Amino acid sequence: MTTRPTVLVTGANSGIGKIIVSRLARAGYDVAINYKADPAAAENLAGELKNHGTRAVAIYADVKNSKDVNAMFEEIFSSFGKLDALVNNAGVQVWKPLLEVQESEWDRVVETNLKGCFLCTQRAGRHMKERRSG
Repeated sequence: MTTRPTVLVTGANSGIGKIIVSRLARAGYDVAINYKADPAAAENLAGELKNHGTRAVAIYADVKNSKDVNAMFEEIFSSFGKLDALVNNAGVQVWKPLLEVQESEWDRVVETNLKGCFLCTQRAGRHMKERRSG
């Protein structure tokens, strides 16, 4: 088990998530980089962090899928032994006027942005409660 704190950042392989990961790595965290798309970008980011002495792993999971979330957390525990912090960054948006948004598009937004946060926070919270830390 690592002595450095470990953080999971969802939606972490691009944009704001990538910046969050980089800042947390510089602050001394080991990092689990969650991605749903572009595995090469996630692996490249993990490689960059490793080159600077940070333990990092890229992990695929669709945060709105409970099986994916559970598998992601098991991989985190296998890689780092623990999780100290969670940043729920994964999110989607439909970029068109509200009156043109289809119900299926709205469902994807709610499932990713709300259910995804719920599933990840619940799983992280159970682990942190058990450890009495995090």
